[in-house]
Amino acid sequence: MEEVVKWSREQKIDRWAFRSALLKALYDDADEYFDSGEGTFRELAAFDNGVATVLKGASDSEGKN
Repeated sequence: MEEVVKWSREQKIDRWAFRSALLKALYDDADEYFDSGEGTFRELAAFDNGVATVLKGASDSEGKN
């Protein structure tokens, strides 16, 4: 992700436009996932919550060092 952010800065892409494009891509991917019948909203939400928990835990532990 750092490389993508670095690239967007080098290209002088507005931070908020970049963020919204990423969120739209994730949203569209979720729609495609649901439409394919591969999974449910509950599964996707559980995954997202799990990732958020890990990221928060990592951030909290970095702050303690």
